[in-house]
Amino acid sequence: MTRKKLEIFVKDQFGMNLYKFIKHNCEDESLFDCEIADLLRVSSSFIAKLRKSYGLKKSDGFRRRFERRYGKGAVSRFKKLIKMDDMTLTDVSKIFGFSRENARIIYKKIYKHPYTARYKKKADKRRKREALIRERAMRSLPISRTVEKMKQMGFRPSLVREGKAYRIRLNGFKIVHKRTVSPVMIGKKLYYRVNTDIAANKDNDFFICRCGDTKQSIHYVIPKDVAPKYTVSLAPFSNIKESKYAKYKEAWHLLV
Repeated sequence: MTRKKLEIFVKDQFGMNLYKFIKHNCEDESLFDCEIADLLRVSSSFIAKLRKSYGLKKSDGFRRRFERRYGKGAVSRFKKLIKMDDMTLTDVSKIFGFSRENARIIYKKIYKHPYTARYKKKADKRRKREALIRERAMRSLPISRTVEKMKQMGFRPSLVREGKAYRIRLNGFKIVHKRTVSPVMIGKKLYYRVNTDIAANKDNDFFICRCGDTKQSIHYVIPKDVAPKYTVSLAPFSNIKESKYAKYKEAWHLLV
């Protein structure tokens, strides 16, 4: 059979051109030249010449052996699993029941390149996803509103996690953020009481005390050496003669 006649035969019988037929059976079905030749009723040497002319490598039979052992569609299942961002090579190996090293070898046989590149890509995606989750979580923290206000005023603060708490860093200063929402009536005045706990915050330079929980919240910028040892009572509606902390209300200039 000539090549032209074979092209017509494949088109009629299999609905594809000869190149796609050879490529599919070599790469996807892992058939040997002799097996493809049997399907087309030609000699295996003829198929070998065709395959080489198309630049296709000889099948090593890997897919067939793999699916014989792990079931039909095992290669497709392996590919589907390994593409999942949260699925590691170890996870895939456990699903199939072989070692991670075998999974690495199988990956290379299927994709013709090492797993390293995909691992780096997955790790990068995972880092970006985790960073986004952290960023969203931080935005929901009370301290984030104060940081945003500082940015709007032209400051460039950074938010640093220290243990379970967050601190603000700005111009070399370490700043503790405190918030109190509900005022209490003492005498005839409203006060916001804030826990300073100097001993616990000895390594910091300032307290930023936010009074209230709205966009119009009042902020006090109080140096650590001025703050009382345990608790400070702040009266936002008192003037400088009535409260020694009045001069620290919105005193952002102290952070410059």
